[in-house]
Amino acid sequence: MENASHAFLIVLSSLIAVVVMFLIIFVFNNLRSLPEAEDESLLRENKTKFNESFLVYDKELMYGVDVLSCLNKAESNNQRYVNNNYYGVDTISVTKEDREENLINVKVKIKNPIQEQITVYYKDSDGKLMVSPTKEYNYKPFADSAKPKFQIPDVDYYYFESENIMKKKTSEYTDIIWVNDNIIYRKLQTQSYSTKMVGGEYSLLNDPGDKKTGQLSALLSTVSNVEQTIYHDSYHGYGDSNWYCATWRTAVYDFKTRKFKCVGDEIEYNENGYVKTLSFEEI
Repeated sequence: MENASHAFLIVLSSLIAVVVMFLIIFVFNNLRSLPEAEDESLLRENKTKFNESFLVYDKELMYGVDVLSCLNKAESNNQRYVNNNYYGVDTISVTKEDREENLINVKVKIKNPIQEQITVYYKDSDGKLMVSPTKEYNYKPFADSAKPKFQIPDVDYYYFESENIMKKKTSEYTDIIWVNDNIIYRKLQTQSYSTKMVGGEYSLLNDPGDKKTGQLSALLSTVSNVEQTIYHDSYHGYGDSNWYCATWRTAVYDFKTRKFKCVGDEIEYNENGYVKTLSFEEI
């Protein structure tokens, strides 16, 4: 009887040891899976926030200022990805998966050419500003000189070339936007110009063979300064025989007031569920 009791205690002790061991393994596995679950939850949360930040533009009616906001957000995302990971490199080799996961493309279709405008003013005998009737003055508004001149921003933009993200820099905004490539040498004129942004579709990220590559990036470069004014440094007296000041309204000025809609059925997602392409068209 004593042997039987002893044997029973041994079996019971073994069972308890096995149960304790399984409990330890169970608790350990659950503790180990907690960080993984937290990571997955964080990824889902980040994906939701990322997508919502772009899907807020999925509207049937908006103005160009909203489209510019979306373009700015996408451009900021793209440049942050490139600069943070490959700072200082102009040709960046990445895999197709990396490209699709990190970069956002925005397509914009416009109906009519975007307009820019230079308006020249003179002062009448009462000191009131008047629009000059004179067609042009012997003054180069974008010339590289010590005289007052309109400031042309530098433009950086990115495009795809096979499996590479290519970075390109243009030293002159006018190289991309203005119809006349030699506009930097044009005399000061009081009239409007159609830019190179004629009716058609433009993409923030394009193939290099497309002549429209970089035009949206160039457009974005003047978002914070859509209207500039310069003053004649040797203005004297009054009358339209001389000019007092001139204003330059960039293409953004015209673009902001146009009406657009988001083409919802053309919103694309990458294989990981992130928004990768949005499309807008002018109404």
